[in-house]
Amino acid sequence: MKKGCASSIGCSGIIVIILFAVIIIDFISDLDFSFDGFEETSSNYSFEVDTLGNQPVIISDFKWKFTSSSLGRKNYKISFQLLENEVKKALAYMDEVTNLNSRDLNIDPRYRNDQVYFAKLMWHEIYKRIYWQAYDNFDNILKGFDEIFRTEKMSERDKVYFIISFVQNIEYKRPGGELDLLPPLGTLATRYGDCDTKALLLYILLEKAGVDCVMYWSFQYKHAMLGININSRGNYKLHNGRNYYFVETTYPGWEIGDIDPEMSDLSMWYIDDLDSDKMKIDFKYNVIDDEKTNEVNRIKRNNLDNIDEKDSGKRDKPSPSNR
Repeated sequence: MKKGCASSIGCSGIIVIILFAVIIIDFISDLDFSFDGFEETSSNYSFEVDTLGNQPVIISDFKWKFTSSSLGRKNYKISFQLLENEVKKALAYMDEVTNLNSRDLNIDPRYRNDQVYFAKLMWHEIYKRIYWQAYDNFDNILKGFDEIFRTEKMSERDKVYFIISFVQNIEYKRPGGELDLLPPLGTLATRYGDCDTKALLLYILLEKAGVDCVMYWSFQYKHAMLGININSRGNYKLHNGRNYYFVETTYPGWEIGDIDPEMSDLSMWYIDDLDSDKMKIDFKYNVIDDEKTNEVNRIKRNNLDNIDEKDSGKRDKPSPSNR
């Protein structure tokens, strides 16, 4: 057996290969791989979510940058004109839900002995009510997104990522209050939200767009995310024979299937299928005297707080919006 240079190539052959490799490496190092050369464009869209004529509206503007699957980058500005009365109604319904106790939510209070299970039942009932109260109000909002999709000629994949990026780019901010939660219309009106607040908004938007979703939340991690049933890669959980991939809504940059390594124990995540059965919300809201209504609600909450050994409706929010 020959020693030293490989017998089939020879020393001179190896030297030629090395020189060739050096030339290629030097050539690659001279290339500047940058997106700076891509032209950025902008599109502005305005949608009137007003079907009742000359009603007071709340104008909410959103600006963010979206990169399509073809690596085209564009600055988007969307302006929603939301019916003020519908936003107030959604917020008033949130107050109504806040004051519901476990019996009002059809939950046996004896389940309180199991803190995790009780929280799971309570938050399912809370999220479900907020979801269905908002659901029908989003038909016109989705028409606005459909107009963008047609104008921009987006692929099915880009439609999903566009809606996700829209919600991810909404400012992260804790709503505060007893439930630390905003209804979806309230999130659009205030232009901020936290984990479960933004997840609820994304839930409705994607369901309206034809994407099957579930809510993920964790008592242990004190966090909430969305799950979507599409072909993807990354982290998912199986529910009713379908894979639901995790979607982080709090900040931009998270891809479908991404999950914080500190929250990667999937057994700690509960699946909540909020739209498995439709719930009719028959909530009457009269906006004749907002200040009087708010004062009555404030007094009611104070009275409930002063009643000992009674379920006043308060929840020790385990998390969904603690992050």
